[in-house]
Amino acid sequence: MQRIYNSGFEIEPRVMLIADTYPLSSFTEDLFVAIDFMAVYSGTFIAGEQSLHGDNGFKFSEITARRQSIHEAIKNLVLEGFLVVEIRDGFKYRISELGTQYANSFESTYAIQYKNNLLSVSEKYRDYDEKALSKIITEKALADGREEL
Repeated sequence: MQRIYNSGFEIEPRVMLIADTYPLSSFTEDLFVAIDFMAVYSGTFIAGEQSLHGDNGFKFSEITARRQSIHEAIKNLVLEGFLVVEIRDGFKYRISELGTQYANSFESTYAIQYKNNLLSVSEKYRDYDEKALSKIITEKALADGREEL
């Protein structure tokens, strides 16, 4: 049986929304991972925001699986022509014109809320690079773990 939850298939639209909405011209895989995680669990990172997947004690354990799912999603999106690969300082990805058109067609309640969460994350963390975002996620995970004790 194929896994749909947090699979590349489920994450592909979110990757496209990040590339279309977040105010950067290109993204690394790790940056997609950090931004996606923060947008899905925005309530953990921004006071007053509501997390799309609720608040659960195991959310930080999703990071490893999310990396693999986003890798798979990026590969598919490049092959389908929705993302373009740029090779400078490693691999970076930007949305294509086709990807922008497709991302703009997402009208579900989930897509609208995800996009709103992306805008909130970008407003607060716009000047942070992937290492700084990863550090924030790690610090929140450690603090969350301490609260569990």
